[in-house]
Amino acid sequence: MMDKADAAQMMEDMQKRFPGLTPEVAAQTFLCESLRACRSVMDLARLPIDPSVINQLRDRGLLDQEEWQRLMLMLDPASVSPTIDGSGE
Repeated sequence: MMDKADAAQMMEDMQKRFPGLTPEVAAQTFLCESLRACRSVMDLARLPIDPSVINQLRDRGLLDQEEWQRLMLMLDPASVSPTIDGSGE
């Protein structure tokens, strides 16, 4: 594990390279990249996410619609599947 001094130095270096970077944005960006690597629901189960987190990342522009849909199909297929009415259409 990284000690606090090293973590603070790393964050300071990152903020110099990427002005406006906050720990929250850095964590969200890291989470998005981790989500992009997921290929199954078992991969998703290893991350601290639920559909509301995926929605927040999309709403903040960190996930595009296509990536959001791919993830939601694994996590909660009913949320993105078309609804079929009683007539079967």
